[in-house]
Amino acid sequence: MGCGASKSKADDSDNPPIEFILIPDIIYGGDLQPTPPPNRKVDIYRPADYTSIDDRVKEQLSQFNTSTYETLISSLTAGCTTDLQKLRAIYVWLYLQDIHGSFYSNVNNPQTPKGYMKIIKTQNGSYTSFFAQLCRAAGISCCVIRGVGK
Repeated sequence: MGCGASKSKADDSDNPPIEFILIPDIIYGGDLQPTPPPNRKVDIYRPADYTSIDDRVKEQLSQFNTSTYETLISSLTAGCTTDLQKLRAIYVWLYLQDIHGSFYSNVNNPQTPKGYMKIIKTQNGSYTSFFAQLCRAAGISCCVIRGVGK
């Protein structure tokens, strides 16, 4: 319900329009072949081990440079020594982004993190593809598995 006056004015502040880019679900040729993991989650992941990473990302949230994937990933993963630590830093950063509440005026390069966030806001991209792109920029092999999440 509601009236026309209650519609969001965000579209006017997000000009110019941005072109859509396709993020492949899987990049062939690497060592990535989906297989069951050798360990259980409880063997490799204890939430208490990642509180310092979570806190650092939350504290420095406004300081991360999103002009390129390289600068964002290098600052996000600074001090991370394992892929799981890098993954956690990326995940927490993405979780904390207010993509639909932000404005992307003058963002016109879809090959940047800010550009892809604008693509998500215009409903032409997905968080899943963005997460895959961030992981790949960090050197973490990944593939997107399509289906219903439960």
